[in-house]
Amino acid sequence: TSGATVATGQKLWVEYVSSVHTIGDSTALTLKSVDGGTTAQDKIVFHSFQSDVIAIGGNMQNPALVGDPQLGAFTIGLKLYQQGYDVHLYAYSAVNSSGQGAAFNEVKSAVQSRNVDNVAIFGYSWGGGATYKLAAALKAESSLVGMYQLKYSAYIDGITQGSISSERRLPTGTQYHDNIYQRKDLLIKGNSVTGAVNLNVTSTTWGKGLGHTTIDDHLNVQTIILTNLVAKLLVS
Repeated sequence: TSGATVATGQKLWVEYVSSVHTIGDSTALTLKSVDGGTTAQDKIVFHSFQSDVIAIGGNMQNPALVGDPQLGAFTIGLKLYQQGYDVHLYAYSAVNSSGQGAAFNEVKSAVQSRNVDNVAIFGYSWGGGATYKLAAALKAESSLVGMYQLKYSAYIDGITQGSISSERRLPTGTQYHDNIYQRKDLLIKGNSVTGAVNLNVTSTTWGKGLGHTTIDDHLNVQTIILTNLVAKLLVS
């Protein structure tokens, strides 16, 4: 309420009610603090999220441990969050065999209830397989037809969920797909995906020593995904 006093420790909740996306001073909330005759003033600018980013980890990777440098997909997600993106981190098990589950519910809710129309999904290892399944399930959901675009997707050494086979299918409906993989390991390794921008790091100078358990943690790999996702997806 304009001119109202906020007590120490009091919480304020702000609800976005506009039917269109806005950003800028027109949505600003000004707070003024008065303490012992001195006045401090600050401004908080609110805007709605137009995009939803889903980051999916590999086998035994727990999103609650975000910040661990050995959890590369979640490290990317954290960096995007710090840049202002609406990022949601999931274990691969949050996407079931039909592509539904917690990650599916998040995107569906964002599109139907929060006016989101730009989506990005990326995953490492089995998270790559989960990325494919999630994209397919979203595309098949009749209630979402025409309501969103999968602007960006990526696999980091993508492996089909529940197997050791490379995930070689292009995510359904994606407008741009990065497929970054290694061919150094004997058993678990990614491979090329038709229709994707493919990068076999084993053929590069900087990535020739990377294996399945280290490829997601390399700065060059993370930078490629960060740069390309930001180029394709609106932060607002």
